[in-house]
Amino acid sequence: MTDSDAAWDRRRASPTRPHPTTGREVPDETARAPVLRCVNLRPAVWPEYQNLGGISGERAALGVSAAPEAVVAKGKKSPWPATMPEQVQAVRAILTASPSPATADAIAKSFTRAPRARIAEILETLAALGTAREVEEGRFIGQ
Repeated sequence: MTDSDAAWDRRRASPTRPHPTTGREVPDETARAPVLRCVNLRPAVWPEYQNLGGISGERAALGVSAAPEAVVAKGKKSPWPATMPEQVQAVRAILTASPSPATADAIAKSFTRAPRARIAEILETLAALGTAREVEEGRFIGQ
């Protein structure tokens, strides 16, 4: 047994067995690790700032509803931006303001003459960059 093998055995402290050909001590692949059992399991209690199922207290105080269409179509429609960076910024702003997943059609309702195909393309790009996440087919939420 070499020094490196001895060091390995001391660090691991795992069961060993003699190798059938060389007779050297090797780790025993049939050894079992002890299974730990959890007792007194309870459901997790989430703090308000990690509200996974609804509108946060901050958004509720601002009067934001749970429907994305209500958020994006609320108020006066904005003109569709002319340049690509402005378009991405506008879509991202609406997406992060929405409390629930939004579709390209819902986002397009907040602009005048907004191409739905371009909005869908921007949403997919934001998802690829990690700025948005697709939670269902065609429905995105801001990160």
